[in-house]
Amino acid sequence: MKVLHYIPLLDSARAYLTDLSNQTDANNSSATYIVTLWADRTYSSSGRFIIYQMLKKPHRFINLVHLQNRFLQILYATMPDIVHIHGCWSYVTAKICLWAKNRNFKVVISPHGQLEKKVIEDHFWSKHFPQILLFQKRTIKRADALWAGTEQEAKGLRRLGWNKRIGQLSDIDDEVTLQTAYAAFYQKTVDTTYYIEMQEHEKEAFSALLHAGLADDEETHLLDGPSILNLRSLTVASWRRIFLMAHDQHVMHVMLDGVARMQLSTPRIDVANILRFPDVAETNEEPLPVTGLIHDSKRNKKRAYQIINDEIRGMFYMLVNIRELLRDKRLSMRQLTDYYTYVRHLVIDESEAVKSLKSVGILPFAARLHQILHECLYLEHGFMPIAPVNDRKTETIRKKIHQICHF
Repeated sequence: MKVLHYIPLLDSARAYLTDLSNQTDANNSSATYIVTLWADRTYSSSGRFIIYQMLKKPHRFINLVHLQNRFLQILYATMPDIVHIHGCWSYVTAKICLWAKNRNFKVVISPHGQLEKKVIEDHFWSKHFPQILLFQKRTIKRADALWAGTEQEAKGLRRLGWNKRIGQLSDIDDEVTLQTAYAAFYQKTVDTTYYIEMQEHEKEAFSALLHAGLADDEETHLLDGPSILNLRSLTVASWRRIFLMAHDQHVMHVMLDGVARMQLSTPRIDVANILRFPDVAETNEEPLPVTGLIHDSKRNKKRAYQIINDEIRGMFYMLVNIRELLRDKRLSMRQLTDYYTYVRHLVIDESEAVKSLKSVGILPFAARLHQILHECLYLEHGFMPIAPVNDRKTETIRKKIHQICHF
């Protein structure tokens, strides 16, 4: 585990160094880097530390362009698993969080008591309130996890409510226990944000396995050669991320069916017992209703009654429910697989389906959703009662699904 610590003033943070040194074990399986704006004296690589400076001397007006270029040089030179930011109420700190997050690096923030109520209330209107509005609250919400040094600080961060992912490091004297606590916290953060590390070939494997799990038993040619070769070349780390996504999206049963049908040998990973922080998006794990609406709407009920064909009416119910879950940011792959299964086995007059769905105003959404299902679940064109559409609004729906389902 490689961790890059940002400490604005290294001389004032000497107390951290003992704790930081305990994160690096003797076997060099982890590494600790420190980046700072400036220091009173020059620090060279010593022991298990590599210390980088972004500025040689304090500047009254900091050149953010220079800082960004220097920080990105350090970031890509070290390629850390975690960027650990120490402190709050600094615009430079907020920008470093933004620079790291925009490049898909995981960020942990240690406020070190600076977000306690009494600190915020001190000079609130003249100092802290403008900073909260401009960058501080957004920075804390953007972080992948917060690190509280004491139970009191953890309670204060929970009351603040800006970020639900809060870990606590109690005062531990034993060096081995402290090192274990650091490692466990970082691993918990990495496992919570596994989707950031997912590569394209892992996402393709996820789609392929869902397609195989949803296919009919009598089908013999489920996947093409490159897809099968991709599945057989997955590493243990890749399988871990794929299973974590399947668990979070409530499609593990479909995933396991796909693994069995493709006769794959997978590592044993107890996903349910992997410690993680709560996900920001609380997705729905219930089956997608086909005979009713999740949100009671007289308008949609009236539209449903206008559809004579029961199967097309069921399609309308499912489409409306998917749209509502998408708006509520609770949609999961579970609901998409339910709709996929329903549509794939429909035997209806396609012209009647187009006419009926158009009359109730759901046809454009259906066409765009079919395009996305074709991309992520390999829904064949021959099983689409509505022809897919790929336009700007399709891209908007695609981005919303990606934000919620991380796929």
